Amino acid sequence: MSQTNGRSTERRPPPSLARRTLVFGFSTIVAAALTAGATVAIRAGAATAPRPPAAAPPTVETLTLESLDAHELRRGYAARVEPAREASLAFETGGTLVEVVVEEGDRIAAGDVVARLDTRLLEAKRARLSASREALDSDAELARLALARQTKLESRDFSPGAALDEARLAVTRIASRIAEADAALALVDVELDKAVLRAPFDALVGARTLDPGATVTAGAPVLALLEADSPRLRVGLPPERALALDAERTYTFVGGGRTVPARPLTRRGDMDPRTRTVSALFEPLEGAGAELFFGELLELALTERVPGEVFDVPLAALAEDERGLWSVMTVVEPDVASGERATIDDGSGELRARLRRVAVRIVHLSGERAYISAALPDGTRIVADGRHRVVDGERVRVAATGRAAIGERHVRVARTEDGM
Repeated sequence: MSQTNGRSTERRPPPSLARRTLVFGFSTIVAAALTAGATVAIRAGAATAPRPPAAAPPTVETLTLESLDAHELRRGYAARVEPAREASLAFETGGTLVEVVVEEGDRIAAGDVVARLDTRLLEAKRARLSASREALDSDAELARLALARQTKLESRDFSPGAALDEARLAVTRIASRIAEADAALALVDVELDKAVLRAPFDALVGARTLDPGATVTAGAPVLALLEADSPRLRVGLPPERALALDAERTYTFVGGGRTVPARPLTRRGDMDPRTRTVSALFEPLEGAGAELFFGELLELALTERVPGEVFDVPLAALAEDERGLWSVMTVVEPDVASGERATIDDGSGELRARLRRVAVRIVHLSGERAYISAALPDGTRIVADGRHRVVDGERVRVAATGRAAIGERHVRVARTEDGM
């Protein structure tokens, strides 16, 4: 016992280990009893509470598959607009270009003058030849007079026969020189005519490559002419498609928001070694090519019938499957033998069924439709839409055919106007 500040303090021994263990055990038992009681109470309340109704199976729209023995495949072929005739005008002789009377895009008639060369040298040459020709006329007149005199003298035996022969041959020589002069004048006239370029046919002026003042060499292009009234459509086709063209049929070309009807004109007998196609020419119907531009590209759309059993379905009915494959959800009809109900359920007008995923192969895509190949019999019903809401094996409700027309749709192939 010790004394501090007039008070005496007495130390107590700590609680024993057995006492602490007893307190801890008792607390644990009480907590476990409370937890068990709460759990029993919660379960009793859940058992007596009303259960929510089960979610109704989703309702799906279906379509009935109908097999087709072939499908139509649309292919487009590029066609180029070109003139029926095209000419690159050039002078046959050289010289200085003094005038080009047309501009690019002008419409001209056959025979119109389009360009001229400087002809001063030719005109001077012609003047010299004309003067020589006139001198020869004088010589010819003198030779004829001399021949007449010699003929008269010889008839009176006043002149020897040699003089008469010389006078007659002089007239012949001068006549030959006159013919030579006339030919030289004609040649100059031809050169003067060729110094003027004229349109060989009704045309549109294309590219203009030279301007006045340029020195032109023989054969150098001055401008190009394009026949305006008869455009042609050139298209490269596979040999089998080129052979199948019908000369009595009208084909449709589209481009730039326009539709151009045309008939086959001819096809070439050789094949392009680069594209392995045969060139075919089409002629637009009267008035159909008035607004076409040369060099413009159009498209010839042709359809061909591809044999093979396929089904025509909307793209919405396809679902992406494993490893890049595609599938459809088929409707498995209820089986009475297995205990499933096969009649209209509860008067709701809907038939209960299950879904089964079936892999398919896409043969061809066309707009919002797809031709598929699958191991399915005719009359199989597939989900037409809503594939993102249903899964394989799910129980669904199918709208009855008699009640909802959208529940059943039969799809058939119809040949288009441009089919071949």
